[in-house]
Amino acid sequence: MTERRHRHHLIPKHMGGTDDEENLTPPISIQLHAEFHRQLYEEFGKTEDLIAWKALSGRITSEEARLEAAKAGQDRSEKYKNRDLTDHLNRIRTKESASKGGVAAAPALVKWIQENKEIHAENARKAARKNAEKRKIPHEYNGVVYVSKKELQQATGLSICGFYGKLKRGEIIRLIKEQEEVDF
Repeated sequence: MTERRHRHHLIPKHMGGTDDEENLTPPISIQLHAEFHRQLYEEFGKTEDLIAWKALSGRITSEEARLEAAKAGQDRSEKYKNRDLTDHLNRIRTKESASKGGVAAAPALVKWIQENKEIHAENARKAARKNAEKRKIPHEYNGVVYVSKKELQQATGLSICGFYGKLKRGEIIRLIKEQEEVDF
């Protein structure tokens, strides 16, 4: 039996990394992938890396990782709800800025976004549409199969917390097996 292998993002997506070939490692073992995320967590303290490390090393299941990520997202939205947008944009790490220690490109990025709001908004919409197809995972709820989590939530009026609560209790069932490659 062949060992499953992953490709690790050198600059994680949550830190502004992309799926470009130059940002991906050659296929590596799951244990090594987990170790990379542990080291990133110890260095930068990002919750996303902690969750990835725990999931990849088998300390938590993929569903528990999704729940932890949803909780972390809620915590972040509460923390940043009243924050000034410019301050937040100054903290964005692009591929270029991450490779230069996180300082070089951020002011230029903030300026560009402020000057090109329409282009930035359209780029964000395109990226969201592109990624939406990847996230379509069929789920069954009350005997009805929904194409995606989003479709199920819209049809039933479930909140994110309600969805994950029912998923955890087994009231909602995922209809496909885990993907061979994990994308963090």
